[in-house]
Amino acid sequence: MTEEPIDDATDAEHIARVERAIRAGLLIPARPTGWPRKALNAYIQRRVRRSFHAVRCQGLQRVRQSLAEQPGGTLFLGNHSCWWDVFLAHFLNEAVPVEGYGLMEHFNLKRFGFFQRIGCYSVDRSNPASVRAALSYTTLLLRRPRAAIWLFPQGRILGNEVRPIRFQPGLRSLVKMAGRARL
Repeated sequence: MTEEPIDDATDAEHIARVERAIRAGLLIPARPTGWPRKALNAYIQRRVRRSFHAVRCQGLQRVRQSLAEQPGGTLFLGNHSCWWDVFLAHFLNEAVPVEGYGLMEHFNLKRFGFFQRIGCYSVDRSNPASVRAALSYTTLLLRRPRAAIWLFPQGRILGNEVRPIRFQPGLRSLVKMAGRARL
């Protein structure tokens, strides 16, 4: 049986693909709710404030204004230069505020499952079914009015000076599948 092109899938087909992948252990979904999320949020806020003199970001007011005028999903693309990136992404999600999510390697999310509580979900880039499910999951999340998805399209931690910058495949498919999304 061949699967239809992913960009032509309906929301019902995306949901079915995601549910199958979760049951098969190919996708670990985000679970950003309850007291574990609140506890992890407090920990991250404290660590960032103790470790950095300041966190500065241009354009947050424009993001807030854009979300107020036209609710819809936002894709944040960043270079993945250190392990702090996930904490800083969460810190900025809280500053906007948005319903934040982030894509993480499957084996890392299995190892550090607490990241599910701040919106991380998984992809196993070596498994096409996992990749399709992660793209479908991301597409569905982007349909939410204040969803923000953090992607590090280089796919691994690399220094800021590394050139050329190479993105993992799938970003173009994701943008096409999502239809309307802020970048």
